[in-house]
Amino acid sequence: PFIKEHNINTFSSLQSLQHYASSIVMSTMPLLSIVFLDRVNWTSLYFKGQYFSLEKFQNILRGLQEEILNLWNDQIML
Repeated sequence: PFIKEHNINTFSSLQSLQHYASSIVMSTMPLLSIVFLDRVNWTSLYFKGQYFSLEKFQNILRGLQEEILNLWNDQIML
């Protein structure tokens, strides 16, 4: 059994409420993905609920750079 819209039936009020709720959700702005905690130096933030600091990010990049240089020198340049 299928329910046809725009016909008066048991589920008409439920359908209209569902459409109303969907329109509210679609027109609401989403939460911010990035929220800066330190608004003076801009060094710490929340990204999608996860805490990040600029210092930790720099350490990650330093580690990647060292790893790439080691691979380049040891395996590629032999």
